[in-house]
Amino acid sequence: MKKPDLFVYKSGLLTALLLLGTPVAQADMVDAAMYVATEQYDKAFAEYTREATNGNSEAFYWLGMMYYNGTGTTQDYNKAIDWFLRAAAEHGENGDDKAMKMLGDMNLLGQGIDKNPVSALEYYKHAADLGNADAGYITGNIYAQGLDTIKPNLTYSLIYWEQAAEAGNIPSMQNAAYLYETGLAGTKDHDKAYALYLKAAEKDYAPAQTKVGLYAKNYETKRDYAVALKWLTAAAQKQQPMAQHELGLMYLDGLGVNKDIPKMVQLFEKASANNYIPAARDLGDFYASADFGYLNMPLSFEHYLHAARLGDAQSERNTAMLYCNGNGTEKDMVRCAAWLFRATEKDAKTNEADMNNVTAALSPTDLQRAKALATDKDL
Repeated sequence: MKKPDLFVYKSGLLTALLLLGTPVAQADMVDAAMYVATEQYDKAFAEYTREATNGNSEAFYWLGMMYYNGTGTTQDYNKAIDWFLRAAAEHGENGDDKAMKMLGDMNLLGQGIDKNPVSALEYYKHAADLGNADAGYITGNIYAQGLDTIKPNLTYSLIYWEQAAEAGNIPSMQNAAYLYETGLAGTKDHDKAYALYLKAAEKDYAPAQTKVGLYAKNYETKRDYAVALKWLTAAAQKQQPMAQHELGLMYLDGLGVNKDIPKMVQLFEKASANNYIPAARDLGDFYASADFGYLNMPLSFEHYLHAARLGDAQSERNTAMLYCNGNGTEKDMVRCAAWLFRATEKDAKTNEADMNNVTAALSPTDLQRAKALATDKDL
């Protein structure tokens, strides 16, 4: 988990402090915020300490943050916890959501206290219920994966991710959308999934832009190639390999755009460079085919080999066959056998007969070399 930073709050702090109650307290807290903004941390610490000592509940949290980060004072997790606890308790049942989120972090990470995921979760849930988007996102993550004695529960993940999404947390929009898309939390709802993906996409979140583009390209009730082109282009420009590949397919098939094979190749190559297996494999297929006038077996071999090294079973088999036949590369029966060993581990039904035929023709020495090569990451 990324360590919280006191100073990400600089820009919002001054605005928040203008809402404080009494004029004197307001002035002192604004002074403290100004000191933070101008990096006069010793003076800020002195102001927050004075205000906290005088019972200003807003100062409790900020003083805790200064102790937590060791800013303007020596880092002291125990004192940070003390001030966060005071801030969390100050408003009765409601408390300070930011302080509760920090107490969740410290319980989770074991900072100034023994690690206690169960207590951390309770703080996160309380903060989330008070509208803290980050706490809601973390709560959803904990329930998604499970932690310590906390069992995975995607139904709860969906509840908290939706809550965090409403509060503006963008990754929560994506995660909740995915659960609705797949039905993993018990409810499949493509309309809700699309709406959440779109909400995140409009906030310039590249993974969601890819998803909106895929819905518009492939999902019958959402199909709109102009929309697909818009969002896949946006995501592809942000180096999202799935978007690059899908956009390439649109140029290949002329979906919402004129057919453009060079553009398709360019997009596939970008996705392949980002280690996206379908793009690398498709480039291998493309250069192995005479259909488009780009037949080039050395390039086909290069792309199949790349996909094979990424663990794609079909490309492992294709690479093996090219080695066996000396097509696009020098004939090498040992490497052919090595790649067939790998492919057979993933798909015995398709590859076992070829593997047996190839290995039967090898000498005992070459067979041992092939087996050793099959485990070599640099094959």
